[in-house]
Amino acid sequence: MSRLAVLLILAGVVLVGLISLLAQRLRWRKEKRFAETYLSKFRQLAERGTFDAALYDWLVLRSARMQAQLGPLGVVEAYAATPYLPASLPTEALIVTTLPEMRSGRARPERIARCEEAMMQYLGTQEDQRAHHNRQLVNPLIWLGEGVRVGLLLPLLALHWLGLFQESSVRRFARHTLFRLFSGLVAVLGTVAAVLILVYGWDRFVELVAAWTAWMRP
Repeated sequence: MSRLAVLLILAGVVLVGLISLLAQRLRWRKEKRFAETYLSKFRQLAERGTFDAALYDWLVLRSARMQAQLGPLGVVEAYAATPYLPASLPTEALIVTTLPEMRSGRARPERIARCEEAMMQYLGTQEDQRAHHNRQLVNPLIWLGEGVRVGLLLPLLALHWLGLFQESSVRRFARHTLFRLFSGLVAVLGTVAAVLILVYGWDRFVELVAAWTAWMRP
């Protein structure tokens, strides 16, 4: 393998990583704008003296999306209605359970406030994500690691594109600690190998690997 081929492969992996990070940033900005809009309209519905059916329909149509974005922040433990029976009940989703209560006029002020707090907490985490994304976009080493991660995920992404694997499953797998450690190790070893090939050439690199392999044998 020539030095030029190694450089092209390395540049390709880095480019894929940068494109992936830019796509993640665009998705983050879209989710943030949606959450800000949803919070604003939720407050409008809560503050209006008369029920606004059009505004309510808008919120209901997008409630599942907002609930999914909130994740654990949008889930609370339900309690018995009377303070004399504090036994806990199963957990419930804030947004999708509070909206019907707002339509019927049964939503308690503290419940509405809890929904707003959950969305504000989510937006706060999004601000932390913004700083994290900014640091990633100026670090070429992270571009390289992200390119390797995308390459390792290609089989699962192909199954997802074919409709055989859910996107949520791909994301969970990508966030798994073992996968992140493995992809990081592959990125480090790949970078070391690329540097050795560029410095010594392919033939000398093969000799070094063979010598190292022989030395490692018991």
